[in-house]
Parts: sequence; structure tokens; C-alpha cells
Amino acid sequence: MDGRWRRCYAGRMRLPALLLCMTILCAACPDGSAQQAKNPELQLSVRNYGRHFVYSVAHPESVREAWIEILDRPMLLGKKPVPVQANGTLDWEWDRSPLNFYEQPEDNLELSIWDPNGETIICDVNGVMTAHPGGLVSSTTVGARERLAPDPRLNPSFVRAAQGGEAITFNVTGGDLGPGTKFQVQVPRGGRCDNRSMHAEVLDFAHARVANCLVRPGILLVSTDGDEERAASVHVASRTSPVLLRVSPSHIPENMRQDQLKLVLRGSGFTEESAVYAGYNPDAGDYSTDQLSLETEYVSPTELRVRVYANQAGDDTVGAKVLSGDSLRIWVKGKEEKFQLSEPYDVTLRPVVTPDI
Repeated sequence: MDGRWRRCYAGRMRLPALLLCMTILCAACPDGSAQQAKNPELQLSVRNYGRHFVYSVAHPESVREAWIEILDRPMLLGKKPVPVQANGTLDWEWDRSPLNFYEQPEDNLELSIWDPNGETIICDVNGVMTAHPGGLVSSTTVGARERLAPDPRLNPSFVRAAQGGEAITFNVTGGDLGPGTKFQVQVPRGGRCDNRSMHAEVLDFAHARVANCLVRPGILLVSTDGDEERAASVHVASRTSPVLLRVSPSHIPENMRQDQLKLVLRGSGFTEESAVYAGYNPDAGDYSTDQLSLETEYVSPTELRVRVYANQAGDDTVGAKVLSGDSLRIWVKGKEEKFQLSEPYDVTLRPVVTPDI
């Protein structure tokens, strides 16, 4: 090679491949063949996430030129010449724009199921909810860069149970659930239960079945890590809870304006303190789980009437905050301190078919 050859040393770093490359001189022999110069014994170390380079060459007299290359094979991200000397350093802020993030030993590989026909609901800082096409069904950790560190977790959910009934069994969803997953129960308000009274069975990586205790009314939270934001909530409803039998009308068009909605609820145990809730979690107190903000009118112990608060109805339809394919879920709440809550009743939203023109 014209009296010279190249040697490269691959340095270890968390980012892409790093090469210290040098053009090494060759001496000509009397018979015309090329003789390799002394082995330069390249050494290279990298610090500060690929910003600080330290290199050494045992025999710099054998080297004509040297440079450092940053590779994300087959792409060359950067190349920088360095002085030929026995010991050298280089501080280099090379272009990281082609990379998405720094690699870490704890990086995991997750396998996710994505439903293109689903929806992802995003609530911004102002409480405005928007729906986006496609939704995550479940995910699980299947591999890791160096250290496998699964993150067992449950998706927030809500279920009602009756006080004094048989131990309720319900399914929860989440991720990274396995045979060794530990479940725990917390009792933030009322209720009485502990981990010994709960039985959990993992069905697969994303589903589990939980049996819980229903001795006293209250709120029970089942989780894998004690995080109330990632817990299945069980409302153990008091025996004195109101009873919701039917809602009229039971079917409404999904494009009905909210200010036109009027519902009549019939049942028993209603009081002037009864409040009608529409949504997925009556205990959350979270705008993101509400479907409508309803004003309750007490008529009698067997009848309630509701409508959407006039100052919140606007021009929106009743289906504006209802997930695609879901119904309007109606509950009757009694005294909060007594954990009074009826069974839910679903009002079907009827799709409106627009005739072809």
C-alpha cells in the first residue's frame, strides 16, 4: 500500500462503535518487499458519554497520521484528526443528531401490541382531552442490553363490589406480569384487607386475576409496587347504597348536543344527597375519567332526573368524551363517607348513519 498500512482500534463506549485509526509507516527491505514497522500498540478510552477521548501509541515514530471515527455502522457519524504522539487527549462534541438517545446498561427491549383501530386519549395541562388514532393494548419486556430489569405494573382500573358478598374475582391488565410478580393491597379509606387476604393469579404477561376481601365498605387499591397511580381500584359499596334499576331513554344518538340531554333514573334508596355520575371511575375525582358533568335533580326516593350543567354543555355532543364503541356509564353516588355507590347502568350511544348523497 505505497509503503504504509492502516490499523484501527475499536474502543468501548455506550454509544455507537468508536475507532482510533492510524496510518502506519512501512520500511522497504533490500529484496523490495515491505517490512512492517514496530507495532504501535494502540490504546483508547472514552469518558463523559463519548465526549472525552484518551489515547496512547507505544511507537509514534511508526505512525504517519491518526484520527478518531464515530460509527453507527454502516453510517459514519464523525471523523476527527488527532496529533501523532505517545499520549494524547481530545474533547469533542460530535454530532449526536442521528441518535435517538444514549444507550444505557439498563436499556430494555419491549414488545408491544398496538391496535391501529384503537384510540389514545391525551389530556393536556389545561384539562382538554383529545383523541388520537391507534392505541397501546399491552407491552412486555423481552430482552435487555446488559441487565434485564422488567417493570411489573398494572393499568389504572375500577370495579365495584358489594359489601359482605363472596370474594370478588376480577381481571386486571398491565405489563411485565410474571409468575414472580408480587401483588399488594392498600386501604386508603375505610375497608379492611391485607396481602394475606388477597390471591392473585397471573394469566399472561399482561393479565392477572385477583380475588379480594369485602368485609367492610371502603376503597381498596391493588398494585404491584404500591403506586396509587398504577393500581386497580375496588370500591366496596355499603349495603345502604342506592339501587339503580333503569335509565330512560336507554338509547340516545351519539351526536345529541349535551344541552339537549335529559335522563330519568328509576330505582330505590335515592336521597337529596344523591349525585349522578357519568364516567369510568366514580372515585377518581379526575376530569380525564369523566364522560359528562351532570346536574342531579331529586324527585323522590325512586326517581332522579339529570342534565348536563348548562355552563359546561357548550356545543359538544354527548359522545365527545366517550371512547369509541363505549356507552354512557351512569352511576348514583350516595354519602361519600359511607361509600354508597349503585351498580352502573349503560346508556347506549347510537351511531348516526349519514346517507350517501
